[in-house]
This record gives sequence, C-alpha cells and structure tokens, in this order.
Amino acid sequence: MLDSGNNWELFGYDTRHLGKHWQSAWRDLLWADDSPVRQRLDEVVALRDTAQVRCYHAGRPVAAADTRCSAILLPEDQYLLKPLSFPVAVADDLQDVLNLEVTMHSPFAADDTAYGWVVTDRDDDSVHVQLVISSKAGVMAYLGKEFDLHDPRAQEVWVQSAGRMITLRGFGEGHREKLYRQRLRHTGVKLGAALVLLLMIVGAGTGLKKLELSRVQAMAAGVESR
Repeated sequence: MLDSGNNWELFGYDTRHLGKHWQSAWRDLLWADDSPVRQRLDEVVALRDTAQVRCYHAGRPVAAADTRCSAILLPEDQYLLKPLSFPVAVADDLQDVLNLEVTMHSPFAADDTAYGWVVTDRDDDSVHVQLVISSKAGVMAYLGKEFDLHDPRAQEVWVQSAGRMITLRGFGEGHREKLYRQRLRHTGVKLGAALVLLLMIVGAGTGLKKLELSRVQAMAAGVESR
C-alpha cells in the first residue's frame, strides 16, 4: 500500500524510479556484455596482437571463422587498470558514475582519454567493475608503429584483464555495434511475424471451434423442438 508520508512509495519502494529501472533492465538485456541476447547475436571478432590472430564471440574464444569485425589487443604498458566497487543502488546510473570517475581521475587530458569497463561481479550490496583508461594518442602511436594503422575507426581496441576482454571506447567498435543493431532489428521482425502468425492460428482455431459449437447448438435446438 502507499506510504502515508510519501505518496510515491509502494511497499517501501519509490515508484518514481520505475521508468529508470525499466530502461536499465532493457539496456542490460540487449547491450550488456553478459546479455544472453548479445551473446547470441553479436559478431565474431578477429583479435590481433603482434604474435597471432584469434577469434572471439561475445568475449569468449571460438574457432577461427570468417568475420566482418577485427580488433587489436593492447599490451599492458599501454593502459591503466582500476578495480572499482559501487553500491548496488547506482547500478542504473553506472555509465554516468564511470564518466565522472574517469573525468576526475584520468591522468590524461580530457580529449586524450579513452576508457572502457566491464562488470566483473555483483552481489546483494555492490557492483564490481574493472575500469581501463588509456591515452588516445598513445594508442594511435602504438597502432601506427606495430600495425601501420592510422585511422582510429579502422579497428576496435581491446584490453585483456583477468581473462575478460574490455573494449576501449572511441575507436572502431561502432562498426560491430551497427551490425548488432541490424541483427536485433531483423530478429525483432522475425519474432513479430511469428507472433502474428501464432495469433492468426489461434484465432482461426477459435473461430472454427465457435462455428462447430454453433452447429451443435443448432442441432440440439432442432432435436429439442422435434
């Protein structure tokens, strides 16, 4: 029931935050690294370092495959790692909190800072995050020297930490995001068409049953009349 002291509280829960929680839930379902939808529909990425090329799908190694996406793995001397823990109450605003964290603590100039993050664990009280920060100029110098790459949008840039892959934002990840959006739309259209077809089948079956019931009722009325 509504709290008498706060008309927005229902069973101790502030209903004013429902919209934010709803958006956050959908964002996590579709875009989070551990999203089951993303793990199914994301593109395979060919990850290169100076020694080899490996393929990853949704952050996990897979057998070699044809792929439209590629990434470069940064060596450890090209970035800074910072483990962070936040109260679970800020989970819906985690992106904004991390933006503030990077702004306050990056050792690089604001326009030279690139960063990425991944949620490593959750419990009842906290959300645990691994944050990676790097210099855009330093990354581009490395890409130019080791791979003769000079367009920041040409490749994704990844960092490996504790067995997890973290995408460093502001490079070539936009191409994979675009392909993922296309797959989401196509999948949504197929699911919508399947739902419409199912409803049509159910409706047709219901209509046939109604006609059959009408005939039985008419026959019963005739027998009763005779």
